[in-house]
Amino acid sequence: AMPRQVDMAMTEFGMPMGPIELHDVVGLDVCLHAGKVMQQAFADRVVPTPIVDQLVANDRLGQKKGKGFFDWKKYKKGRWKKSDSDEASSIIADLASPTDSPGDLVDRLMMPMLVEATRALEDNIVEDVRDVDLALIMGIGFPPFLGGLFHWADTIGVQAIIEMLNALKKLGKRYEPTKMLLEHATSG
Repeated sequence: AMPRQVDMAMTEFGMPMGPIELHDVVGLDVCLHAGKVMQQAFADRVVPTPIVDQLVANDRLGQKKGKGFFDWKKYKKGRWKKSDSDEASSIIADLASPTDSPGDLVDRLMMPMLVEATRALEDNIVEDVRDVDLALIMGIGFPPFLGGLFHWADTIGVQAIIEMLNALKKLGKRYEPTKMLLEHATSG
C-alpha cells in the first residue's frame, strides 16, 4: 500500500495520525536507528525496513528536511503541509514486492501490537490489561473511544483474533498467536 493509504486506514480507525506521517514527523533517521535497535533485540519479530533505509540514503529524513515519505512545506505560522512525493513513490515502487498478503491494513498494523501487548503481560512487564490500555491511549494516541487496545480486542473476540492471526501468519512471527491468546481462545 502507498503511504497515504496506510495513513488513511489508521486515521479512519481513530488514530490521531497515520504511522507513515508519524515516521516523517519523528524523522526517518531516528526511526531507522530505533528500528535497527529493535531488530537486534527481537530479530524474530522485527523485520528490516529497506524502504526507510533507501529514503534515508536519499536524504529524505522527513518533515525536518522537507521530504520523507511525503514532501513537506511550511506555511502560515510554522505549520506544515504534506503532499505525495513522486520520488518517494518511485523508491517505494522499486523496493516493494507485490504480495497477496491477506488482511486489511488495520488488521496488519494492529494485530502485531496486540500480540506484543500479550507478550508484555506474559513476561510480567505489565500486570494488568488496563495499564496497557491507558498507556496506549495516553502515550500513542490510541483512540480513547475504543477504550484501549485490549478493550478494542475484547469487542472483536479472541476467536476472531486467532482467525485473523492465522490468516496473517505467513507474514512472520509477529502474527503468531501467543500462549495467552490461545489459552483465552480455548477457555472462551
